[in-house]
Amino acid sequence: MAVGDILPATDYIDTLAYGIANAQESGSMVKVSATVLAETTTEPGGTFGTVTLRTVSIDSLGNLGAVIDTLSLTTDDYGTCALCHVSGDIYAIFYPHNVATTGIYVKTLSISSAGVIGAIIATTKVSDLGTMRARPIRISGGVFAYVLDGSGLSGLFVYTVSISSDGATITTPDSDGDGIAQNFGACITHIAGDYYCVAKSYPAVTDLVGKTYSITSTGVITLVQTADLDTIGATGYKITAMRVGTGVMAFTYENRLRTVAVSDAGVIGATIAT
Repeated sequence: MAVGDILPATDYIDTLAYGIANAQESGSMVKVSATVLAETTTEPGGTFGTVTLRTVSIDSLGNLGAVIDTLSLTTDDYGTCALCHVSGDIYAIFYPHNVATTGIYVKTLSISSAGVIGAIIATTKVSDLGTMRARPIRISGGVFAYVLDGSGLSGLFVYTVSISSDGATITTPDSDGDGIAQNFGACITHIAGDYYCVAKSYPAVTDLVGKTYSITSTGVITLVQTADLDTIGATGYKITAMRVGTGVMAFTYENRLRTVAVSDAGVIGATIAT
């Protein structure tokens, strides 16, 4: 077997089933230490469910041990959640709440290197809008950026969140919106330096739109450019963008792959290939 070969499905190393009857929604995973993984899941699946945090032991060969610790955050309805490392033993869970208290929330807590989950340190509502599927990305230290994804939004769709190293203080330094009511499939990715790219679709007009921003280490957002990348068929969901080379971004959507010239300073140029 050569490096990079993909093994057949029967050749996996190990598996661990949680014994949950229904499907889980988009788990998020972080390596806590050399022998411990932590993951969040939304159960029992679909759009809403209970957010559960688990720690699991794993060795260097990929063998899985038992679940070490668990924490169910509530029995109320949530959408897809994301787990992020803040500093030391401090972690944050980003999640949308889609019922009476609709919005994006952040909870902080501790997880020891042995996988022991501590109590919730702080909970803060960071947005009044309530659908998030894109993973938050780290800007610097305890500063993260995330985008909203879903129908019926008012257009305010990119936020920064600052979390203190002890997890006790959660603030929202900045946000940006464009006033268009629907944002589907949104994602955010780093270009270079302080520059980031957000891609999303507008189903009403089937546009795939790219927006570039400068985001400082303290979370201040400045729009650089907005550009229509495709005006046919971008009706959808699960857009992915990544930097594939100096000055080149790739976008996947609706069974399409498109490369676009995007400079390290966030200037969007022409399509290179589709």
